[in-house]
Amino acid sequence: MEVMQIDRHSVGWNISTKAVGSDLVELLDDQYKYLEYSDEERRVVKFVNRFSTRRKENIYNMDTKKEIDFNIMLPHNAMVGEDFSVYAVVKNVADEKRDIIVKSTLVNSFYTGLPGKRVKTMKFTETLDAGEEKKIVLPVTYKEYGPTMNPEARFQIFITGKNVATGRMHASEESFVLNKPEIVIEVPEEVEYGEETEATLTFTNTTGFKLTQCAFYVESPGCLEAVKLEHTRTLLPGKDWSETVKLKPRRKYRSRREVVVEFTSNEIVGMEGSCRFKVVNLIK
Repeated sequence: MEVMQIDRHSVGWNISTKAVGSDLVELLDDQYKYLEYSDEERRVVKFVNRFSTRRKENIYNMDTKKEIDFNIMLPHNAMVGEDFSVYAVVKNVADEKRDIIVKSTLVNSFYTGLPGKRVKTMKFTETLDAGEEKKIVLPVTYKEYGPTMNPEARFQIFITGKNVATGRMHASEESFVLNKPEIVIEVPEEVEYGEETEATLTFTNTTGFKLTQCAFYVESPGCLEAVKLEHTRTLLPGKDWSETVKLKPRRKYRSRREVVVEFTSNEIVGMEGSCRFKVVNLIK
């Protein structure tokens, strides 16, 4: 087995958690590991590799000089139900002209990172001078990815480049998730302690799918026990579904409270929303 390249970007990046006291994201990379490419980080990598089942291959001391480099641009703004394109800039980083066969493949992906069914593949033949780069485009329509899309709307893009003269291969891979419709939550700015106040939840199906077995999962600690609201009919594309729940604060909280809502269906999952409100004690 030949080591073609080593991808140092595939794990250990953008490790995050919810920040204390807010909904912002807090990155933990520096607390989790040494700075990437630092002497300490390389020392740990080589130490861990000593316990690998492939430690005798000594891959971190091999010459893996690149001939082709890829920069993949993902469709971060694309919504489920829309067409999108994945772009890749292919660059010849060798000192001489190269004839390259580039293959771009999009597949469905599971949350574990394992690839699923193939959606589309395109092949490109390019001749690049030393240092030259070209952009290739993989256009994908809803009709192409919709029938096989996983409920998480997660995909992987694989780009491979083959040097026609030597047969040497280079590859790159990225994962992405399509954006999903938002849940609209309407709650008064102030909710009175000990009194019932209605909160309205609305979901608009802009996905292009006919959604079945739809449900809202709603909770608001201290104000509403966790509840599941089910939609008995198929939610057609372009249609709304609204429900109301009643919040009743059981304590005089000093901090703002929050109602959290998740929407699920057989066809698409992972849509969440939240809204904060203030509990007040009105003197009557």
